[in-house]
Amino acid sequence: MHEVLTPELWAVFNATTQWTAPFTTILNPDLSILKRLPTPDEHDAALWNGADRGPGHANVDRATLRQILLAGLEDVVEFEKRLDRYESRGSQVVVHFADGTTAGGDVLVGADGIRSAVRAQRAPECETVDAGLGAIYGRLPIAKGRDLLPPEALDDIFTIAWDERKVFLQLGSVLFPTPPDRAGRMLASGLQIQRRDDYIVLIVGGRHERFPLDRETMSRWLANGCNAPLQTCWRTGPRVRSRSCGRAIRRPSSLSTCTPASPACWSLRPE
Repeated sequence: MHEVLTPELWAVFNATTQWTAPFTTILNPDLSILKRLPTPDEHDAALWNGADRGPGHANVDRATLRQILLAGLEDVVEFEKRLDRYESRGSQVVVHFADGTTAGGDVLVGADGIRSAVRAQRAPECETVDAGLGAIYGRLPIAKGRDLLPPEALDDIFTIAWDERKVFLQLGSVLFPTPPDRAGRMLASGLQIQRRDDYIVLIVGGRHERFPLDRETMSRWLANGCNAPLQTCWRTGPRVRSRSCGRAIRRPSSLSTCTPASPACWSLRPE
């Protein structure tokens, strides 16, 4: 990150990033600590300047990171484009969009998700399949998290728990040392960044029999905030009061995966 940002934008990134303790926390079903696993960052000091890159693991807010990365690129980044196909022309790659427009460049990065249009053309044998899992994504206000969770769950990189049904709970804190809107104004010549408060990413998931992601069930769960999903899918015991969660649950999702590609598919051969 330090290599691609201007000094001002790096300062904003550093000021809005939670540099975590180097541990992954494992919780019991009642949310007490089972163990903390040391998780080194594996950054070789010969390749990374520790003073510049920060102290190690970083939890960042995705929307804030996008605003930092887009700063100064407003005239070259386009949205609302759907890739139809791409082709190689000598040393260039040309992409064709569904609206009939094209764009060319030296490199095409296929970072377009599990249903990647780039991968569909590059490795058509890689089939996208249902992973047999569903999950509910949301955010927990930090005040509620401090009430419900041990302090380590807010300090460490990532926290996970599961019960005998293999229903899982995943948590990750996002704590801003400096509020993003203030950091933008102070450190990057008045860069406009949306204000955001500290929060905890919350994911509850499991097999489809525990997470029936049909429209009727999801509508009923979402109408009740997070109470119904947590009561139905996560047996937290007396320490957790479902009313403390507020309306944290935002988005249900079915999880997919993709069959592996042969190594030959990812060679640097021209097309």
